Amino acid sequence: MKTVLRFGPLLGLLLAPVSLADDIGDLLNKIPTIEQKAPEPAEEEAPAEVDSLAEDGLEVYSERCRSHVLAGFKAPGSAARKNPEIQARVVVKLHGDGSYMGLSMTESSGDKGFDKAVIKALQAAEPLPKPPVTLRNEVARGISVVFTAK
Repeated sequence: MKTVLRFGPLLGLLLAPVSLADDIGDLLNKIPTIEQKAPEPAEEEAPAEVDSLAEDGLEVYSERCRSHVLAGFKAPGSAARKNPEIQARVVVKLHGDGSYMGLSMTESSGDKGFDKAVIKALQAAEPLPKPPVTLRNEVARGISVVFTAK
């Protein structure tokens, strides 16, 4: 007894002898070509003032940050009256977006009220202006902010 299997016309095409040079070439020519444009690289948008900071360097950026922080600082009157030369120094380590990585009071004023006002001003000022890409490693190590009663 002979068994006959029926697979339909598709299998017949697959099993049919193929002249490789002609038939494969014809099949490849029938594959449609799809053209897709490569996406254009996105440009990082940054305000012009940030770009100019990159040219001026760390000192200009640090001064801008100091001004930003000190704008919200009010020295307690009692501390200023006791010692008009009072000061505290804080090193601020920054992430690339201007948020704080860490704060370290490297020089206390010796007056608890003054030092608390310093910390409060720093908390209110976060985030600082976004640093230029060229300065991000340097600001991660820290910038110094000096607070005085004046």
